[in-house]
Amino acid sequence: MTATSMITAELFKLRTVRTPWIVAAVLAGLVVAGIGFNAVLLGEPGQPPLTPEVLGDLARMPGRLAGGAAVLLGLLLATSEYRHHTVLTTRLAQPRPVRTVLAKAVAAAIAGAVLAAAAELVALAGSAVLFAVRDAAFEPLAHGVPGAVGGIVVAAALQGAAGVGVGELLRNPALAVGAVLGWALLLEGIAPVLLREPDAGRWLPGGAAQAIVSTSDRALAPLLALALIAGYALALLMGGAVRARATDP
Repeated sequence: MTATSMITAELFKLRTVRTPWIVAAVLAGLVVAGIGFNAVLLGEPGQPPLTPEVLGDLARMPGRLAGGAAVLLGLLLATSEYRHHTVLTTRLAQPRPVRTVLAKAVAAAIAGAVLAAAAELVALAGSAVLFAVRDAAFEPLAHGVPGAVGGIVVAAALQGAAGVGVGELLRNPALAVGAVLGWALLLEGIAPVLLREPDAGRWLPGGAAQAIVSTSDRALAPLLALALIAGYALALLMGGAVRARATDP
């Protein structure tokens, strides 16, 4: 099989099962809910007014959600082969497991980027309605919106590939999802305390992902954060490829 046909086959797998569509629907629903929540609060007493500058924050809102959804797609793309025992058929079609892992990574990166771009379109469309109703200027090419959208899409692509690496390393869907959640919700909070370095979290995967949507001066620069996410994704993919090559399905 050629590289293109392998990537096409992996994308076909994503399109023909329900889970990715459910993930996309839930993501869209959460983005719409976030826009609605902001619509209720903005302009109320004690809350900031709805100004054109707010659009930058609204555009960044789906970033962490889209990244998490991309990781989930990558995990499922890798682990479903082992769960449904289709990995044997895949190995017969492509005896070189490293090429299969790379094809899955590219497919997950494409799916993650598309998912993030769709989430951003939903956010911007909802924001356009909100700004029109409130008679505020809608300026999607200003206030850091293009940079935020581009960074979120690229980060989601890298996170999708990273998900494949984790999935290939662990191979069990529940274990892989649990490991990612445990790392994000528990270990990343503990690490700075154990290391006695409050800023250590900036260099961890979650901190790098947060930097893409953060406006804080303490956060990493977006380009540096993307490079760090790419490094983590590459390391995970290398680990997954080594296991795929060294062990039988």
